[in-house]
Amino acid sequence: MNFSPTSTKKVTESNMLSSSTKQTERLTWTPHLRKYISNGYAEHPDLYTDDFRVLDELRNDCIYMEASEKALNRLIKYYAQLVFIGSKFPIDTGVEFPWYPAFSNGSNNAGKKNHEKELKKK
Repeated sequence: MNFSPTSTKKVTESNMLSSSTKQTERLTWTPHLRKYISNGYAEHPDLYTDDFRVLDELRNDCIYMEASEKALNRLIKYYAQLVFIGSKFPIDTGVEFPWYPAFSNGSNNAGKKNHEKELKKK
């Protein structure tokens, strides 16, 4: 925080750079992870209903956020969940992540969650 030389009011500065963001579409992890757990593990997917809901909410919150410190914290939390999921599931669980570049008209349709993490970091 800085103090203005002509007054005693605090002037707040932000160290976040704002730019256009990549666009995507809403999607849910739930049906894909439920299917994978049903077929690949000896557990019923209903045990993870709350976890699926939180993961879906995190992703959808991240794709419609404003540039702020709170939004950055949500993005970091979603990224941490992607890293965790990457240690428990194979790369291809059937989820398609449509991404559209911020500075061109093309589309980058990546079906791998590792690519989802890379796109979030850029």
